[in-house]
Amino acid sequence: MPGDAPVRIQAALRSASGVSVVFLVLMLLAVAAYVNVGDSSVAQRSLVVVISLSSLLAVLVGVVRYRPSRRDLWYFVALAQVVGAVGAGVWYAKFAAQDAPPVSGGIQDVFFLAFYVILGAALITALRRSELGNQGVVDAAIFAAGGMLLALLILVEPSIGMSDLHVLGRTVQIASAFADVCLLAIALRLLMTAQAETPSLQLLVGATLAWIASDFVRIWLTLIGDYVPGSSAAAGWLAFFALCGAAALHPSMGALSETRDPTGAIVRWPFLAVLAMALLGSTAVTGYGLLVKKQANSAATVAITAVLSLLVATRLALLLRGEERLRHELDLRNERLLELDRMKDGFVASVSHELRTPLTSIRGFTTTMTERWDQLSDEDKLAFLQTIDSQAKRLNRLVDTVLLLSRLQAGRMSSVREPLDIARPARDAVAELGLDVRIEVSGETAAVVEADPDHIYQIFVNLLVNARRYGAPPIRIRIESDDRDVIARVSDEGEGVPVEFVPHLFDNFTQAPNAERTQGSGLGLAIVKGLVETAGGEVWYERLQPRGACFVVRLRRLTEPHGYRSPLRGAA
Repeated sequence: MPGDAPVRIQAALRSASGVSVVFLVLMLLAVAAYVNVGDSSVAQRSLVVVISLSSLLAVLVGVVRYRPSRRDLWYFVALAQVVGAVGAGVWYAKFAAQDAPPVSGGIQDVFFLAFYVILGAALITALRRSELGNQGVVDAAIFAAGGMLLALLILVEPSIGMSDLHVLGRTVQIASAFADVCLLAIALRLLMTAQAETPSLQLLVGATLAWIASDFVRIWLTLIGDYVPGSSAAAGWLAFFALCGAAALHPSMGALSETRDPTGAIVRWPFLAVLAMALLGSTAVTGYGLLVKKQANSAATVAITAVLSLLVATRLALLLRGEERLRHELDLRNERLLELDRMKDGFVASVSHELRTPLTSIRGFTTTMTERWDQLSDEDKLAFLQTIDSQAKRLNRLVDTVLLLSRLQAGRMSSVREPLDIARPARDAVAELGLDVRIEVSGETAAVVEADPDHIYQIFVNLLVNARRYGAPPIRIRIESDDRDVIARVSDEGEGVPVEFVPHLFDNFTQAPNAERTQGSGLGLAIVKGLVETAGGEVWYERLQPRGACFVVRLRRLTEPHGYRSPLRGAA
C-alpha cells in the first residue's frame, strides 16, 4: 500500500542496519545527481563536499555509536577520507583556475598517494585481524605483484609511451596505477577470509573496488583521449565515500575490530584462480615482450618478477611452517584425548568399585536374611537391617556426591548467593560431625563473604571429614579477614600429604598412598575445589612443620553494613 511507505521508512530508521541502508541510498542518489547535473561545476563541487563530509561524519558516528574494541581500522578509514577529499578539493580548485585538468605531479597527487597508503593500511589492518599470521598479507603481495605485471603491460607502458609528461608526472602515474593494483589485491584477499560474510567488510571492500574502478576508467579514457572531468567516470570515487559511511554505520562494524582466534584462508576456487593469474602474469608479460615486441623485458618487469618469486617462496615457507604447527597441535590434542580416555576409564572403574562395596554388603545381608530368616534371632535381624540401612545411606551419599561433582564440572551448579559470615557454617559442620574442633576467628573486619551457605557448609564438612580420615587431632579451623579477603584454614597434626601426591590432591577419585586404611570415594577435595571456584575463590594445600596438613580457602570479602560484627569473634 502506498500509505505504508512512511511506516516502512520509519521502521528502517529505527533498526540498526536500516540506518546504514538509508544512508547508502541517500548518498548514491547524491552521486547520481552529480553525474546528471551537466556542466554545472558549482553544483558538482557542492555535491562532492556534501558527500565527503557526510561520509566522514557517518564514520565518526559509527565509532561513537558502536564503540568497537579497537578503533584503529576506522580511524584509518576516516583519515583516508579526509586526505582523499582534500586531494579532490585541490584538484577541483586547479581545474577551476586553469579551465583544464591539472597536470600529474602537482600537490593534489601528494594527497592522492597518501590516500592510497592510508587506505591500504586500513585494509591490511582488517586482513591481519582475521588471518593467521602474515599469510594473508603475503597472499595479497603475490596478487599485487602479478597484477603489477599486467598493469605494466596494459596500462602503464601505453600511457608512458603516449604521454609527454615530465619525469615526476610519469612517476606519479606509475605509482598511482601500482597503488590501485595493491588495493585491489588486498580487497580480493579480504573476500577470502572468514569475515567475508560480514556486511561492514563487504561495504568497505566495495568502497575500495569503486575507487579502483574509477581510477582504471580514467586511465583508459585518458589513453583513448575521451576522458572528461566531472563525467560518470568520477562516480566510483564518490561511491567510495558513500560505501565507507554505510560500512561504519552498520552494526557489524564492531566485528572487524574484535580480537578473535586467527584462522587461515578459506580456500575456495577464487583464491586459487587469483593466485594462478598472479603466478602466470610474469609468463604472460615475458611472452608478450619476446614474441610481440621482439625484445627483452624492461628492468621493471624483471624486478617485479624477482619479487614475485621471492613472495611465492615466502608463502611456501609459511605454508610449511603452518603445517608443522598444525601437526604439533594435532599431536597435543591426540595426547589430551588419550589422557581423557584414561581418566574416563579410571572414573568408571572407581565409581564401579565404590558402588560395588555397599551393594555387595546389602546383597549379602539380604540373602542371609532371606535364606536363614527362621534361624536368626531378633537381635541379628535388627543388626542386619541396621547394616543394610547404613550401606544404603552410604550408597546414596556416593550417588549424590558423583552428581554434585558432575554438575560442578559441567558448570551447571546453581547457587543462592547471600551475605554470610563463614564462621556460622564452620560451626554447623563441626556440630554435625560431632568433632572436637577449635574455631578461631581473627582480624579487624568480619569474615563476611557473598556465597551460598549450603556450599560453604559442604566445603567445611568435606575438609573436616578429610582431616578426620587422613589426619590426626587436634583439628583446628582458623578464619582470618582483612580489607580484601577472608581466609579459612583447616589443619590437623597428622602425617600430611606426600610431596609427590600434592599436585593430584584435588583430582577426581584420588587418595594418597598412605590412605589404604581409610574409606572414602576420593571425591571430597575435588568437590571442595569446585565449590570454592563457584564462589569465586581458590583453595590450596600447605604442609605444616614439623608435621601436619593444612587446607586454605580464600574468598573475596564482602563489605558488610556499618556496625556488623561476627558472632564468633575470638575462639569457639
